[in-house]
Amino acid sequence: MKKRISALLLSVVLCLGLLGTAAFAAEADRVTIGSDGSVSGTDLESFRVIADGEVIGLFTPDKTTRKLNADDLALIKRLLKDCQSVKTGSGQPIAMQSTSSGGNTGSSGTSGGSSAAASAVTVATAAHGSVTVSPQNAKKGDTVTITVKPADGYELTGITVKDSAGNALSLTRVSDTEYTFVMPEGAVTVTPVFAEIKAADPAGRFTDVQPGAYYYDAVLWAVEKGITNGTSDTAFSPNLTCTRAQTVTFLWRAAGSPAPQSTANPFTDVQSGAYYYDAVLWAVEQGITNGTSDTAFSPDATVTRGQTVTFLHRYAGSQDAAGSNPFADVAADAYYADAVQWAVANGVTQGTGENTFSPADGCTRGQIVTFLYRYMAD
Repeated sequence: MKKRISALLLSVVLCLGLLGTAAFAAEADRVTIGSDGSVSGTDLESFRVIADGEVIGLFTPDKTTRKLNADDLALIKRLLKDCQSVKTGSGQPIAMQSTSSGGNTGSSGTSGGSSAAASAVTVATAAHGSVTVSPQNAKKGDTVTITVKPADGYELTGITVKDSAGNALSLTRVSDTEYTFVMPEGAVTVTPVFAEIKAADPAGRFTDVQPGAYYYDAVLWAVEKGITNGTSDTAFSPNLTCTRAQTVTFLWRAAGSPAPQSTANPFTDVQSGAYYYDAVLWAVEQGITNGTSDTAFSPDATVTRGQTVTFLHRYAGSQDAAGSNPFADVAADAYYADAVQWAVANGVTQGTGENTFSPADGCTRGQIVTFLYRYMAD
């Protein structure tokens, strides 16, 4: 008997097909043995398996689980792969159906199996992005990979996979662009949803910048453009006055941070390495400022409203402005008079009151970014 079993086992290599994780399936009157060893199709406590007229084993499933032990299951798998006549003790053949590649061959009453058909993985049409799946046709139990590629300016906001009955399948997120799922029986449909990326609201992180404030949009714009950050992670300090160095730096950054053409520095109080160094040299080259004297720029001095609109007016090319000066506190011969009139005509400022501009007042952070925003924003 042992020799017979050994011969059967050695002949396995002569048969075609792989069992893989396939279940053994049979007609109702046959013994059905699952890939996990579960036994159905018989109420007997045990059954014999006969190969070519010889009993090669008596098999007894567990009374509770109705499963064969690992050794018995392995032997039957090998017999079913061997090209022999395999029957149960009742004379009924043991049949199987393979879901792995290749077929399993039987003879003399043993039913041959066929591979389970693969089903389509369909991607629903979605605007503003593309989705690929691999494989495009898959069998039950296969892992399918979904790769998403949003169009520029868009992001994936949702993705679902449903079977033919409309049931949603579980997805595993592998990365920002890849997902996987286990293929069920039958076709599935992948439905992605892409949406436009919303611009972040950098002003929203500042507790002292509230919607409705005159400088709200200006602060949002200035932070987005890299013109300025807050004074802390949560504060912008819109009512804090700025220095002359800060103001020309804001203007320089709004202009795109151009490199100065010369390294000649006329100011003894502007040192190489200072954050405002390039901004001041550029501003002098552009005729935006001459400093507070021939050799001093006074970077730490508070900038006034008159100085701020003058810087911006000179950046704009010292354009002429129609109309008349509406402010009683702006003398006609003041260095900033033309700049104030230009600023009013171009909607940069309306003053601090009905007929006041307050040119000598310190210019606040909120006011400065608002002046820049009103003139320079698209």
